[in-house]
Amino acid sequence: MYLQHFGLRHAPLGDDVTEPWDDGALAQLAQRFNWLLESPGIGLLTGEPGVGKTAALRSLTKPLNPHRYKVIYQAETDFGRLDIYRELARSLGLEPSYRRAQLWRDIKSRLHELVDAKQVLPLWIVDEAQNLPPEFFRDLPSFELRF
Repeated sequence: MYLQHFGLRHAPLGDDVTEPWDDGALAQLAQRFNWLLESPGIGLLTGEPGVGKTAALRSLTKPLNPHRYKVIYQAETDFGRLDIYRELARSLGLEPSYRRAQLWRDIKSRLHELVDAKQVLPLWIVDEAQNLPPEFFRDLPSFELRF
């Protein structure tokens, strides 16, 4: 009923949105996103709640070739770092170890396998990163891979 009232074709925040609204910022984001794909590193997208950060990232990652990029989207970040690593391991097709050191080695090994053997660039999108525990950021530099 509200769709008709406001003249909308689909729910504005639904998963079926194919083209997010763009006031020019999306084109700039796409340019920076593509640069980051060519020069792997860490990107940070910030904005007020509800402005479309998640929708924009989904729009940017949807057309990526799955034989070249492994997109991992993780939104549950209000947990300890071990839980976050376990979810990353599952997303990489691993059975997560309960020991942090082994889990860490398994994840790094899988990342190297993807990059070196399969020529697939992992793209880990962490939504709601403000909820990440501080110790997560101490570990993050250890994920660095050489390309």
